[in-house]
Amino acid sequence: MITLTSTLTPTLASILNPSMRFTYSFAIRIYGLFIYFAQFFSKKASQWVLGRQNWQKQLVDFSQGKPIIWIHVASHGEFEQGKSVIDGLYENCPDHRILLTFFSPSGYELLKNYPKAHKVAYLPLDTQKNARDFVKIVKPQAALFVKYEFWYNYLQACFLSRVPVVFFSASFRESHIFFKPSGKWFLAHLKSCEHFFVRDQQSALLLKQAGVNQCTVAGDTRFDSVIENTKKGEAVPEVAKFVGTNKAVIFGSTWPEDEQVILPWINEQREDLKLVVAPHEINKAKIIAFRQKVKVKTALYSEGHFENAQMLILDCVGILKRLYRYSTVNYVGGGFGSGIHNLLEPSSFGKPVIFGPRNQKFVEAKELINLGAGHEIKDASTFSGKMNDLLMQSEQWDETTLKNYFSDNSGAGTKVQKYVEQMLKPNL
Repeated sequence: MITLTSTLTPTLASILNPSMRFTYSFAIRIYGLFIYFAQFFSKKASQWVLGRQNWQKQLVDFSQGKPIIWIHVASHGEFEQGKSVIDGLYENCPDHRILLTFFSPSGYELLKNYPKAHKVAYLPLDTQKNARDFVKIVKPQAALFVKYEFWYNYLQACFLSRVPVVFFSASFRESHIFFKPSGKWFLAHLKSCEHFFVRDQQSALLLKQAGVNQCTVAGDTRFDSVIENTKKGEAVPEVAKFVGTNKAVIFGSTWPEDEQVILPWINEQREDLKLVVAPHEINKAKIIAFRQKVKVKTALYSEGHFENAQMLILDCVGILKRLYRYSTVNYVGGGFGSGIHNLLEPSSFGKPVIFGPRNQKFVEAKELINLGAGHEIKDASTFSGKMNDLLMQSEQWDETTLKNYFSDNSGAGTKVQKYVEQMLKPNL
């Protein structure tokens, strides 16, 4: 290792720091060991482990002699963020093969047959050997990572094999390890990437102050995906019939912490208000427990007959983003836990959205608040007051301004796609 690093640039030499690499890789193996034992108690963990078995055989020869563009996302949410880029490269690079990898089973299981990727697979655990073998087998001509999927052994393997690495829809904050005195090893990986397409000016400023100059403020590619979803107008007739001419509230991606906030209000509602609840995690036992706490008449989407119910519970995945067209007001969950989920999907239909206090990491939350279409609540009491105000329309929002917000932020996916195509031009 000493002989090798002495011939490399300072940045790459610091990436190969053996002590930091060992510490990171050791932590990754501990994580893998934890998931291995968790598989005996958790379906999701079992999918995570089984899906990665014999991964080498799954990837060998899938390229059919064509060059590969590798795109990695964490889960379903990040896939939606990268969808416009994935689709664009699939259409415009017919001589390449698209490899799409997921970290989480919730994304892979839903999209393992996605038609605009030639291969969908799990990303093997980020050990040094896995990373080296993966890059050696796949031989990608470009590696694209969505948001902050920083897997340092994979990044090192790409750098050593001279595979250009591009991050897009990335967002950085001062609290990130890269910008702390102890984060030099992590920052060195960023400096060796080909390019960063960042969400906002603040992220670009942080990178440039840290010596990462290869960045462009392109915005968030999620805007392109949600705009496309809005324009498609894919109806869900049975839900349209369920809502009818009534006002409707959709609760998207809710957790138990959200349920504690929204339940008191839900149990006070009249029958002429329709309610749709989409739990973040589809778990039969948890849905049963939730229904037992609800006083209004409920039905499950899977039951197929719910016209006479007041509340519809989505016990499936994949259709929530199509339902926001039927809402009057929306609540997005996660704001009382690890952080809010997708605010752009409901807002793209010109509808106001309510969310919890843990939203500081999400630029769109602040922007929607400034537009009068986003509303932060602190507890059950503030939720009830805000929801009632919005349903009675005593608090107004400007739909035109909201729609202009989406129009002004569109096009990030095209920028990323064009850059990658130009980067690969000698091979196209």
